[in-house]
Amino acid sequence: MNYENYIHNLFVDDEIFKYSINEIENQHEISFYIRFGSALYNLNHDYGSIGLRKIVDYINSEINQDITLKEIKQIIKFFKLICHGMIISYKITFDYYKCLLKYDDIVFINSCIELADRNPLDLERFEEIVTNKKNS
Repeated sequence: MNYENYIHNLFVDDEIFKYSINEIENQHEISFYIRFGSALYNLNHDYGSIGLRKIVDYINSEINQDITLKEIKQIIKFFKLICHGMIISYKITFDYYKCLLKYDDIVFINSCIELADRNPLDLERFEEIVTNKKNS
């Protein structure tokens, strides 16, 4: 299967994908990123960066959603961290996970997720706590 067919099969129903990106509730948002990350991880594994650039072009032109290669790589990193043992919390949004993607220490990442899970914090305060925790 070539990458064009793979991309087409990934987005069988563009309207459902648009809905998933724009209208999903917080609980389902993380599930969406897990599924999308899995598909992107496989696409990257099979076709490399050309496949990722094609997926960005497809989403931007065919689905009319703005996404960058950097965002695609963040979603892949999110999925890779899950594969290495990162815990998932449905109480926090993907934005909280994005501020943890620069770290590779799963124990540290999981402790930050548990903190956010126990004590709801706004994103800015969470980022500040993560930075202070890493520096200590």
